[in-house]
Amino acid sequence: MIAKHVAKVENMARQLTDLNENISDITIMAKILGSLSFKYNAFVTAWITWMQTLENLMEGRELDDSDG
Repeated sequence: MIAKHVAKVENMARQLTDLNENISDITIMAKILGSLSFKYNAFVTAWITWMQTLENLMEGRELDDSDG
């Protein structure tokens, strides 16, 4: 079910791209996660937490790199 949903959203994004509308990966992910049914809330929460953790790690790495 999730695979079909992802494919549907990706197809819509591709159609918009064909019409010269730039759609970012973040926008596509937000649409996918935001339009999943309630029964996938645990998955959505885990995904968002993982993305925030990854972002925090990347920010920390940038700080370490700037210390030089």
